[in-house]
This record gives sequence, C-alpha cells and structure tokens, in this order.
Amino acid sequence: MALAEKLLPNPDKNIPFLDAVRGIAVLFVLVRHAWGFSWSPSASIAGVELSRIIVMMSSGVDLFFVLSGVLLSTRFLRADASGKPAPDYLPYLKARVLRIGPPYWLVLFLVVLFYTPAFIPQEKVWSAAGAVIFICHVTFGQSLFPFSFGAYTVGTPFWTLTIEMLFYLVLPLV
Repeated sequence: MALAEKLLPNPDKNIPFLDAVRGIAVLFVLVRHAWGFSWSPSASIAGVELSRIIVMMSSGVDLFFVLSGVLLSTRFLRADASGKPAPDYLPYLKARVLRIGPPYWLVLFLVVLFYTPAFIPQEKVWSAAGAVIFICHVTFGQSLFPFSFGAYTVGTPFWTLTIEMLFYLVLPLV
C-alpha cells in the first residue's frame, strides 16, 4: 500500500475522529462568540479565571480551515498519487460557492436591511461607494480591499468567508 493511501482518508466515508474534531471546533466558536457578545464577563470556576482560555477558543475558526484543507484536498491528492487527472475544477468550485454563498448572501442582505442606518452608516450602503462595498461582499472580496473591509461593522465575521473562498479557489491548484 502506497504511503498516500495510508495517509489520505477515504473520500467516500466520514472520518469519525475528524467529525469529533469538527464538533470541538463548533463548541469553541460557539462559546467564544457567546462570551464575546455578552461583553466578555469574568468567567471563573472554583476561583480559576477562564477568560484567557475562552479567548483562545477563537482558534476553532483556524481548526475549521485546517479541516477544510484536509478534507477537500483528499480527492486532488489521491488523483495525483495515483497518476490520474485531477477532478474537474468547475464542478468543485460550483459546489463550494453553492454551499457557502446562499446562506451568506441571505445574512448579508438581512444585515444591510435591518442594521442600516442604526449600526451601518447610510453612505456605506446607499451611495456609489456603498454599491461597490456591497458588490465586494457579495463576491467574497471584502477583505481584499481596505475600503470594504470592516465597512459593515456588525458583520465582522464576514472576513472569514473571503479567506475561505480564496482558499477554495487556490486549493486545487496547489
């Protein structure tokens, strides 16, 4: 059995330990965000302050990126290891965009609709510059341009989707 066969998970099956790691990453992100959105109160158990540990739970996002890299690269690495052609790029990219895009676009639309003007300045939505900012967000490019990055202050986690989509674009080429 080739080394690649030993190292690469079976693309047709779930990998239980990676599902467990994904579950831990979900818990990390949920705890970190819930704590942060509640104004980061003191968190202690039996007199032991846990705030620093909770802050480090932001690494759950990093863990998701690593898991995505492992799981999505498997098909491409298997093809390379066996000397077969890589899977088609366009169906792969379409699947990634359709998985991330629709829920993101819905949330983006709702954020702009309900948080303007209370939390998002109107000029960042209802102007020519606002249209460009919105297009940058819709096309997952908001983190690539200083004028659009952080324009919707209530949507700060949006930056992760830019990184994720860029990662998806580059992964099959690496």
